[in-house]
Amino acid sequence: MLAEAREEDAERIARLHIASWQATYARELSQAFLQNQDLPARTAEWRRQLDSGVVVLLVKDGDGIAGFVACGPAPSAARLGEWEI
Repeated sequence: MLAEAREEDAERIARLHIASWQATYARELSQAFLQNQDLPARTAEWRRQLDSGVVVLLVKDGDGIAGFVACGPAPSAARLGEWEI
């Protein structure tokens, strides 16, 4: 099921974000770096993103989330209205 994220989803998004980095970059980044990701900081960043108008779509899996995509105004957009995923 697809749903738009709300502020209360920020921690679940952060957990999945960290887990995806740990799985994806296991060969590229040190295990120490991957294992020491800061969940409260990542959660705060997702809250900030959601508050700033970034749209985050969630793929819900029961009470959890199986995936997400974020899109919003590009921070360095040369043209007004340019967005990024």
